[in-house]
Order: sequence, then C-alpha cells, then structure tokens
Amino acid sequence: RLAGGVAAAHACVPDWPLPPTPAFDTAVDEHRVTLTHLRTGRAFGYDVSVATQGVANVHAYVRARPDVSVDRSPELPAGTVPLDLDDFPEREQAAVRDAVRIPRRRELARRLLGSETLTRVAHGDLTLIDATVSALIAEIAGIDADPSSGRALRAGEMTDLLELLGRDAPFDVQTAFAHALSQLRPDQRTPFADLAIRLGFAPGVLDVTSDTRPRPVEGAGG
Repeated sequence: RLAGGVAAAHACVPDWPLPPTPAFDTAVDEHRVTLTHLRTGRAFGYDVSVATQGVANVHAYVRARPDVSVDRSPELPAGTVPLDLDDFPEREQAAVRDAVRIPRRRELARRLLGSETLTRVAHGDLTLIDATVSALIAEIAGIDADPSSGRALRAGEMTDLLELLGRDAPFDVQTAFAHALSQLRPDQRTPFADLAIRLGFAPGVLDVTSDTRPRPVEGAGG
C-alpha cells in the first residue's frame, strides 16, 4: 500500500518531497520504489505502474522486485497487486486527491456550470452538487432532440464532476436518462454507451427496443 501510494503521489506531484514515514524511508526512481525500514535497515523494492481511470480514480499496480533481497520478507505478496486510491495510506491519498481532483473539479465547474451558477453557489443559494445534478439533467433532457456525440461528451464531463464531488448519479438523473433513451432508436443510442454504464445501467441497455424503458442495474446510483 505504501509503495503504491508513494509512486502515485510522485507521479501526480513530481516535486512531492517524499518525506519519510514514521517507519520507512522512501525512494522513487522512475517506476521503482524502495522502502527502507528506519529501525532495522531492511529494504523492500517494488515495480509500480500508475494509471488513471476517468478523472476521479488513480490506480497503482505493484509488484515486488526480486533484485532487492536485503532481508527479503516472506510476507511480500507474489505477483502484481492492484491498488485503488482508497487503498493508499492517508498522507499519499491526500497528495493524490489534491493534485488530481481539485484542479480538474474547478476547471469542469467553471466550464460546465458558468459564472452565474457559480455565483449562486458562492452566495450559498445552492450547493455545487445540486447545481451539477441540475445541469446534468438538463443536458440529458436534450438527448432526444440532439443525440450527438458532443452531447454525450458534455454529459460525461458532468458525470466526471459529480464523481469528483464524491457523488454517484442520483435517481433523478437515472430516471431522466432512461426516459431520454426510450425516445431514441437503438442506432441513435450508440454515443451514450459509456455514459449509460457510468450512470448505473446494464451494458445491454442500448439494445432495448425504444418502446421499453431502460432500467439501471439494481443497487447502482443513489
């Protein structure tokens, strides 16, 4: 967990100072992470690759390095271990979240919601989450008139913003999307395939005949 978190923080914040933890000194050389126990001097080496999925999620794939054999622990896991952002230690989580989520969240909010809405948010007239949900529902409502890839992209970015705010797609968004899809022919639904899955719908939703209301996967969304 520490190796993955250190590598992710270093990848997202190249000038991150890599301070020692209470137990380990840390060193990063490209994709290689070495952890040295401060009390015993035992060294543990890892190859770590870092990847992002959307704008809200950062993943690390960690594999122990056989060439670092100083008191190699038999407890080190074999093979590649996948880690999500929530698996990283708290300090590394915070560095990654600040680096990845906050700037992107600000950029999306400015571009998608506009200055008038953001002024209302700043004055406390509505929350940023409520403003984003309303904008997403309005975008989805226009799908039947404009089932284009551009509209799918904008709706996807609004979904990105919701995720960056820590919110899954609420029921009202799923309901609006199901209604919008029900107005389209199956061939018109293709641009919205990825959006449908992100909003909690089963992959086969685009193949449902237009007179049948698509339904989200049970338990998805909120």
